[in-house]
Amino acid sequence: MYLGDLINTQEACDLLDISKPTLSSYRKKYNVSHVKIKREVKFSKTEILTKLYKILNPLGEKVGFSIFAGHEFDVLKIDDTTYDLRKINSIDGHGAISLICHLVTEMNNGCFIHLFIDKTNTFLKAMNFFGELKRYLNSKVFWDEEIFTSIGNFSYDGLIKLPVRRLGVVGAHSTVADDLIISLSEQGYSRDICSYIGWAIGELADNSATHAKIHPSFIYFEQFGDDRRYLQLTIGDTGVGIPDSLKGNERYIDLTDKEALLTAFKPYVSGRPDEEERGKGLTDVLKISMECGSKMRVESNGIGYYYNFSAGLDNFEVITPLFKGNGTIISILFIDGNFGSKEREDVESYIDVCLGKI
Repeated sequence: MYLGDLINTQEACDLLDISKPTLSSYRKKYNVSHVKIKREVKFSKTEILTKLYKILNPLGEKVGFSIFAGHEFDVLKIDDTTYDLRKINSIDGHGAISLICHLVTEMNNGCFIHLFIDKTNTFLKAMNFFGELKRYLNSKVFWDEEIFTSIGNFSYDGLIKLPVRRLGVVGAHSTVADDLIISLSEQGYSRDICSYIGWAIGELADNSATHAKIHPSFIYFEQFGDDRRYLQLTIGDTGVGIPDSLKGNERYIDLTDKEALLTAFKPYVSGRPDEEERGKGLTDVLKISMECGSKMRVESNGIGYYYNFSAGLDNFEVITPLFKGNGTIISILFIDGNFGSKEREDVESYIDVCLGKI
């Protein structure tokens, strides 16, 4: 047992909403182990959840987290540091990266996090969600790791093109991107979409690594839905966030955070002063989304925008972000064979229209 996994008798009763005599009865009936530390009885919170919580608390309504819509992560909370992932009905890369960044933020703030899981979470397992979370903060996150050992081999290779991976320093994405593009080409995806994807990964990964600094950033890539033409890239980090980064340049210091998050996508706009030729990366990413007639979701420092170019250039929404901490999550839905042609000036004009809507 790890110290971060231990709770006392009163904490166990509060978690289960039962009395101490009832806890005593249940722990004997279901063989819940305990240890004594300085004469105080302690339980593994993971074991309490696995053996008792599921008996005393029906699962309830399941929820979904995706690029199109999402619920607050609070709906998964059992208490301040415990999340019931069994309630996840559906999740895509945007939801998974948002959740992992949320949990990392909580742990960076000193919390020990517990995840209550069951066999329905095999997709998260296949995504490498648990593996990357454990690799980053092994001593601060707990779940029943035996859940998946009784399951046979499960494969989502047709959907998961790139499992969740942590990105390191600037430039570290290049091998990941090269391997992914080669794989997509071998699967028959067009040269155009491979070029778009490679470019977007390069720009977003470098931005993420730059702004994340000492904090982690993550990447995930998948086929979205049953139509193999639809591919979704998600990159997220727990760094300073786009608004704060942009307002590091005194030229933009008077912008609101909402204005800054939009303005950052204009051509030649950068948080670095006196570098007029910088600030093309985010512009080109949005331009790619416009050219594909696709969808894009951007969340940074508690602000969220959703762009839907499938029906022209009029569908822009201010949304409630899944990830509300410092940092940035960006997801792009690419559509193979659905390409137009746009210029950076088109992006600037579009952003000006969006600025008038917030």
